[in-house]
Amino acid sequence: GEARIDVHMTGPPAAPAISGSLEIFTAILLPRDADKPIYVPQGVFAFFPDGISIRDLLIQVDDAVARVEGVIAMRGLTPGDLDLTIVGDLPAAVLQVPLREQVSTAVGAFGLDLRVTGTASDPHPTGVIRPRNVEIVPRAEPGLRVRVTLPLSHA
Repeated sequence: GEARIDVHMTGPPAAPAISGSLEIFTAILLPRDADKPIYVPQGVFAFFPDGISIRDLLIQVDDAVARVEGVIAMRGLTPGDLDLTIVGDLPAAVLQVPLREQVSTAVGAFGLDLRVTGTASDPHPTGVIRPRNVEIVPRAEPGLRVRVTLPLSHA
């Protein structure tokens, strides 16, 4: 990828004071156990001693794009309080990364309009998640087939 970084660190290694910025122009991430790369075509991170500001961060998987903005409070190198907004689309296939033992296949997308507060270890999302032609196939015992389609139709 391509990025510009201007970061200054002072203080002890266990509790550094970080200031500066990271501007992403293009980046490609492939999380462990993920089938598809995550494209980050742009984003700006501003670092200050007690937090990180995120602006114009675009996250793209396949044709789905979501924008992330907000602030993450930091205690040294440990994330603390969150105040983030996430708007856009997220492919259902991303469920296969954290739920790889439970989800065999996931297709479709989720429309997101979320605010995430709380902490990094206990996030509190509020807002709307709209499933768009989402189909999830859970991992099952051999011979057992289960398929969940969202939105659920009422007969």
